[in-house]
Amino acid sequence: MRVAFLGDRLGLATGGNLYVARVAAELSRLGVEVTLITLEPPRDIVWDPALRVISQTIDLTFGRSPEKGQGFSFLQAKWAAVGELKKLVREPYDILYSVGGPSNIVNQLCRSGPFRPRASVAAVFHLFRQTSIPRFLLTADTYRKPFQTLYHSWGDHLARRFDAVVTVSRFWRAKLIERGFAADRVRVIPVGAETRDWPVVDPREAKKKLGLEDRLVVYTSPLRLNKGIFQVLQAAEDLANRFPQLLVLATGVTDRQTEEKVQRFLEVHNLEGHFRYDGVVARERLPYYHASAEVVVLASQEEEGWGIFLLEGMLTGKPVVCTPLGAMPELVGERGIVLAENTVPALGQALEQLFSSSELRERLGRAGRAFAASYSYEAAAKAHLELFEELIRK
Repeated sequence: MRVAFLGDRLGLATGGNLYVARVAAELSRLGVEVTLITLEPPRDIVWDPALRVISQTIDLTFGRSPEKGQGFSFLQAKWAAVGELKKLVREPYDILYSVGGPSNIVNQLCRSGPFRPRASVAAVFHLFRQTSIPRFLLTADTYRKPFQTLYHSWGDHLARRFDAVVTVSRFWRAKLIERGFAADRVRVIPVGAETRDWPVVDPREAKKKLGLEDRLVVYTSPLRLNKGIFQVLQAAEDLANRFPQLLVLATGVTDRQTEEKVQRFLEVHNLEGHFRYDGVVARERLPYYHASAEVVVLASQEEEGWGIFLLEGMLTGKPVVCTPLGAMPELVGERGIVLAENTVPALGQALEQLFSSSELRERLGRAGRAFAASYSYEAAAKAHLELFEELIRK
């Protein structure tokens, strides 16, 4: 079987891309011929060297706004990126598996071209348009990055026509069906955890290695506004007087806007001594970051598809805290703390409760670790293979 994973930025370290990288590697071990087709070759994510890679690096200008008077040419450049990605599909595949809005567009274009696959599949972990159309059209963010809005919304729409859609939670399956996806085409395959190669690290050793001795660590990632970094910092501000050793530790990808806003917040509220950002961290070092934390938090302000970051915290045996959005409550359940409401006071109360009780931290940590150990990327890959074989038989 020949499977091609298709995505514009599959080499960047985001939760969905990591999931795809690990599933692709496991599929290769199961005897599948796997090809990676992308405009962003492996960079932050280490891909299995056994995988075939087809890429052409171009300036995608993601995260940037067009210069004044250059709006039309900016959009042309974005559309050209979609065209360049399509040019990399130079042969037929049994399964063309697209990840993200632009690659869904390319997948659809390939369905009627000379290299059409036997089946088209899309990984949909969230929908770009989260609100009703009237509200969506009246929201300023809809027009802040017009081409991103266009191709992600269009890509979500096109995925409804594919032979199958893979999502990672029951929450998102219901969401997709509600949005018009056929129920018999939506398959739930939960994100796995690195159960085989995630080391057990002593918290004291981890704190020493990272220079965090005597600190009360709240770990969160990535450093993005939509992932709730401001909510975490605001909660930390309220707790800093009672817990002077408190430190918000952040890693992962970020952007200039977030970095500037975070720095201003720290300066205005005199919190520089309570925050540390270590950038994008190599995968082999992440267990030390999780192990050094008293609490792992994902205060995301959007409906997460699942939450790999939370799952890794649970795998490390740490209590996790999340907002009540998307599939995070489904993942965390009673094995952590799901905020009753998405507010800073609720987050602060949860953190204070965990800081004040080592017994509670240990109990939730044990429950989370037992749950996370039941997942694996190997199981996710086998579920994908079963789906692909079923589609080919049809």
